[in-house]
Amino acid sequence: MKTTCLEILPDKTVAVAPADLVRRWREGAQALVMLEGGTADERREWLSNVGAGPAFVDLILQTGQPPRLVLRDDAVLFELPGTASTETPEAVPVSFVCFERLVVVLADRPVAGFEQLFQAGGDAGRTRVGTPGFAVAVMLLFLSAALRTMVANVRAQVREVARRMDTSSDSVSLLDITRLKRLHLDADAIVEEALATMDLVKISRRKQLDLVEHADLMNAALSHVNAAERRLDRVDRTIDHLQDRYEAGQQEKMNRRLGVLTVLSAIFMPLTLMAGVWGMNFRLMPELERAWGYPAALGLMIGVAGALFWWFRSRGWLR
Repeated sequence: MKTTCLEILPDKTVAVAPADLVRRWREGAQALVMLEGGTADERREWLSNVGAGPAFVDLILQTGQPPRLVLRDDAVLFELPGTASTETPEAVPVSFVCFERLVVVLADRPVAGFEQLFQAGGDAGRTRVGTPGFAVAVMLLFLSAALRTMVANVRAQVREVARRMDTSSDSVSLLDITRLKRLHLDADAIVEEALATMDLVKISRRKQLDLVEHADLMNAALSHVNAAERRLDRVDRTIDHLQDRYEAGQQEKMNRRLGVLTVLSAIFMPLTLMAGVWGMNFRLMPELERAWGYPAALGLMIGVAGALFWWFRSRGWLR
């Protein structure tokens, strides 16, 4: 398990916390901890060290159930999805456990946006956080900005497929459109759950988590997520339009094929009629006894077929 511990110093900057962070926190220090990956036992041990009871630890470890908000006398727990990459939607459940003066963040893998805070944490004197509540608001702002970037990249992929279809409709397959639909559904699920959770926690005004004090940051975070949701609505309509164009193109191809078959049937219908007439078993059919009868019949058939072919082609039926 990767553990990143930051201590919020009296001058409101953050620095990498010393090894005795838990003791310093109990003595009044403020801290921010990121637990990334690891096993359930490793997380359980760490959470138990900061005083979380067994039942509360079990509740914390039940990840993958956003949106959720749990209010306790000694802590606040909430969970929302982030994304592992801004290139494609890869949901990562992120749990925030807020004790008094301590915030513990749990994620199964790296979360896009959080590196801006945790990688800068070692640069004391430049990264200003102030309080754990402010740090949570900043992290939600970074996470929401990452979600907005992820949605922008999904839209860029949709636009690329639309450009290809404009250039050549045959260059886009049903698999391409299905992949875009899957990307949209995954991104929409992440953004919708993140928005629901932020709406729940934005009015929190408890001593473990006071986000009302940082309403400007929360409003900025919600603005990012709302913008991402609106953009996803436009992406959804664009994908539907692409599917309609693809289906229309396939229907046009089918109509052209049926048109060709219709033309071929029309060409052979007179030939079938001639063959039926000359195939009648009457005794008096003079052309059957003529030397030129067979070549004349073949020539007439070829002439009729050629004339019909030219007529249909000249009017664009075979294009």
